[in-house]
Amino acid sequence: MVRLNHERLMALVGLLGGLAGALTAGTVVGAESREKVRLDLLDTCVYDQWKKQTAKDAIVENCKCAAEAAAGEFSDDQVADFNGQLTRSEMPLWQEAFAECFRS
Repeated sequence: MVRLNHERLMALVGLLGGLAGALTAGTVVGAESREKVRLDLLDTCVYDQWKKQTAKDAIVENCKCAAEAAAGEFSDDQVADFNGQLTRSEMPLWQEAFAECFRS
């Protein structure tokens, strides 16, 4: 049986707490970043579609659908690197989500 003295126990608790904090922080940052991608896609979609479509009633809902679907399909690296512009690897994800959500 392994006996831990007080100092080792406290060090272990600190290490585990730090590890848990780092994991939680990474998850929160990732979630915030994916949400930012979703919001950027939503804003751009609504702006672009408002200029193009005459029937405006479904634009916001359709853009919400497409933005959520596309952002959900982005890899963690794509989310981290997203700068507001769709790259060549992200464009098919957007096009698929857009086609599905704007199907009439």
